[in-house]
Amino acid sequence: WFSSLLFAQNLVTNVDLKLWTGGNPDNWNHVENITQESTNIHGGTYSAAHQSASSTKDFGHEYITGIIAGHDYNLSYYFLDNDDQARTRLWSKWKDDAGSTVGSTISSDYSTDNAEWQHYNNTITAPDGATQFYLEVRVYKESSGAYGGFVYYDDFSFEDAGGATPTITNAYALSATAVDVLYNIDLTSTNPTDYTLIGSAIITFSGATIDDDNHK
Repeated sequence: WFSSLLFAQNLVTNVDLKLWTGGNPDNWNHVENITQESTNIHGGTYSAAHQSASSTKDFGHEYITGIIAGHDYNLSYYFLDNDDQARTRLWSKWKDDAGSTVGSTISSDYSTDNAEWQHYNNTITAPDGATQFYLEVRVYKESSGAYGGFVYYDDFSFEDAGGATPTITNAYALSATAVDVLYNIDLTSTNPTDYTLIGSAIITFSGATIDDDNHK
């Protein structure tokens, strides 16, 4: 009778670094000391190799637009640091319409050498004024001062996890109370045209589908 589903969309473009043009990965526009890598990969065909230098080198994705303040976003990627002449960390920022930074920088600890791919995974909340997100990772020389080594990145993901828990009232004609298994919302049926959906979801009622965002 009833189902409610949220389909998360990866907002990163060229997530697996498969597409390259002129020696640079497509849709990544802040590219310092980056080369295409086909041996040390997490998945797919290529990864990005980031070589350390005497100063910090950046690897940044083009601005991700359509950010909604107050929404949670799931950010994840894989990195490989098995080189004693390089280390990496996340260094990303929320932006407003003018491209100015809002809120706090999203950063991680410096990586340490490990023969296995590591997974960074975190849920972050867009602050007031945020309409864009700038995804960047950095490579650094080691604390000893050694540089010239490589770290590798692959399989980036940035997904809108939504805002407040959706609530639905008077949702389409149901003959009995139903429970939405995704949000544990009790639904009673009265008027098929009288409903309130707060949040973003795709609702299916006996073959009729409503794809709606913040409908009232």
